[in-house]
Amino acid sequence: AELMRDGMVDPEEVPVQAEGMLTELEQLQTVVQDLLTLARMQAPGYTVERQVCSLSEILRDAGRSLAQLARKQGVEFALELPKCDPARDRVLTHYDRMRQLVMILGENGIKYTKPGGRAGMRLEYRPEGPVVLVWDQGIGIPPEEQGRVFDRFYRGVNRAASPGEGLGLAIARQLSELLEAPVQLESTGPEGS
Repeated sequence: AELMRDGMVDPEEVPVQAEGMLTELEQLQTVVQDLLTLARMQAPGYTVERQVCSLSEILRDAGRSLAQLARKQGVEFALELPKCDPARDRVLTHYDRMRQLVMILGENGIKYTKPGGRAGMRLEYRPEGPVVLVWDQGIGIPPEEQGRVFDRFYRGVNRAASPGEGLGLAIARQLSELLEAPVQLESTGPEGS
């Protein structure tokens, strides 16, 4: 801004400079919001009120937003839901926090998938309970990094592949603990997780 006032920036470049500053401010705001979210969830006594919710409804809701994001990135997003089994679909959770959890996982998969690739979410009713699988055709996670993907600020060796500060999966881990809905990296390959 100082350079613009002093005339050191060509007036024709001002809109480009302003757009760049706005983008940086938005990224900074996201980081601050993520840090506040983590701090709140880690505060002693922080809880959320849980109620019986439809897991497939949460996934449908999140899936609409994820499909939109995927289209913007040139990625195909698939939401796979089995025929609803109301007795197995009802879970004790917090709707918004569970939606936030699956959104983080889905956004992460989309973010690391190259344009033209696919990512998605699938609900399975297993004997031990419902399981949500989030998958992508991204850049994969090397074996030596798999144990650290949920660490705060950890972005791995492929950090140049996508913007971000490495907070999303740390928030996902906190949400999973808060909701008693375990999250884990089940498998990964050279293309996809």
